Amino acid sequence: MKLNRVRPVRVAAIALLGMVTMGCATKRYVRSTVAPLDAKVSQIDKRTADKDKELAGGIEGLDNDLSRTKEHLSDTDAKAAAANENAQRAEGKAVKAGLTADEAHTLADKGLNRSNLLQQAIEEQDKLQLRTEKAVLFKLNSSELTPQGKAILDEMASQVSSLDRYVVELEGFTDRTGNRALNLDLSQRRAEAVARYFTVKHNVPLRRVHILGLGQESPAADNRTRAGRAQNRRVDVRIYVPGSGALEQLEKQTASAETPSRQMAQKVSGQ
Repeated sequence: MKLNRVRPVRVAAIALLGMVTMGCATKRYVRSTVAPLDAKVSQIDKRTADKDKELAGGIEGLDNDLSRTKEHLSDTDAKAAAANENAQRAEGKAVKAGLTADEAHTLADKGLNRSNLLQQAIEEQDKLQLRTEKAVLFKLNSSELTPQGKAILDEMASQVSSLDRYVVELEGFTDRTGNRALNLDLSQRRAEAVARYFTVKHNVPLRRVHILGLGQESPAADNRTRAGRAQNRRVDVRIYVPGSGALEQLEKQTASAETPSRQMAQKVSGQ
């Protein structure tokens, strides 16, 4: 009986001793293994925290650099846009200046042409060209205008009414019948009758009319026939104007160049 009691005690003691031994072994294991691991983990956590702080600082710096870079880019874009606008303005001014130069060259050419026309007009003042010519017939031994003769003069007067510069030339003639001296006087009176009709009826200035009686000289037809002699009893009426119309061209050019010249002057003055 006694042995049976002692055995459980022993077993309990041995178990307790084993547990104590295992606890000591566990503590030693912790001290030798787990503690260093904890230290290393703590070091790693510290390093990680430091890296996080360093990375956070670096990221913040990158953000600041990125913001500054964006600001620089925005400023650069603005300057580039302003430079482009200035370039476009400069190009526009250059184009405008080129057009103005072309217009000035054109006006200069017109001015030169106008100067040449003026010189030509001056030279042609005494160089007249025939514009129209008619013959006014008279009855035998008469210096009185017939209705047919007046109709011819009316038509010719209407042609010169719109002209500023012209000359009327009147040459009176007779046939060869009769006295030469009388025929000369009759031819003069016939020319004077035409001049009188022009000046009184149509207000042609007398200074523009030139008359001359030539008698029986320069017949227009054969004096040996009645029809020929009728053709010789006449006044030849000729109207002359300045040659080649240089003065008329000059006046037209002056009128057409007035507006462009004024526009050019306004461009040059900046108005």
